Amino acid sequence: MHTDHEPMDWTLLPTLAARAGVSSAPLFPARGTFAPPRLAPLGALPAAQRTFAELRFPGELVRARAAEYAAEARQAGTPHTLRLWRESCHEALISLARAATATPIGALCASLVWQLDGIDYLLSITFALPASPTVH
Repeated sequence: MHTDHEPMDWTLLPTLAARAGVSSAPLFPARGTFAPPRLAPLGALPAAQRTFAELRFPGELVRARAAEYAAEARQAGTPHTLRLWRESCHEALISLARAATATPIGALCASLVWQLDGIDYLLSITFALPASPTVH
């Protein structure tokens, strides 16, 4: 605290008078005149448009497919990085799961969880068909 300053006396400040025609009462919404719009729940896809799978793939198969994807990307001019290998492995798991479950090509990967169990890849994947066809 500064010792040379006096504490502020708030009673000395001028008060503002209410303007004419402006109510000082709080504004409440009119009752019964406004109804919020009814929100429909997000429509879940029917079970026929979703594919769930719990799969196990040999590590050699996944690494071979990932190496193919990485080689194609390098031939197209992509530099070899850890990110390239990670994305190649991700795409390899999705493509192998799509082939194992006979999922249509238009189905999107809605979720993918995988782990390495020894030399095998364990994965849980969900494919979902989009409501409207995807245009590429």
